[in-house]
Amino acid sequence: MVLSSRNTDLKPKDAVKLADIIIISVPIRHTVQVIQELIEYLPDDRLLMDFTGIKTEATCALAGYTRGEVVATHPMFGPWVQGLQGQNIAYDALNP
Repeated sequence: MVLSSRNTDLKPKDAVKLADIIIISVPIRHTVQVIQELIEYLPDDRLLMDFTGIKTEATCALAGYTRGEVVATHPMFGPWVQGLQGQNIAYDALNP
């Protein structure tokens, strides 16, 4: 697993080159901007996912900026949970 954020030594643009599955999980208001910033670094053969509650903008951005596979996910829980184990996540696989 590769983890990157604005606070890690490994920057997101470098991390996406290393991962087979890329999950964009940032505050909703920054999701599209982050996708736009990273898209030029994404290899076409990667699975790209967003992990946001509001789907339309993020999903359109993912599908519009990549030729790879896109999976839109929606957490079925709030930000107060401590981990993903035991939580439900809805998803929809898209083929751009």
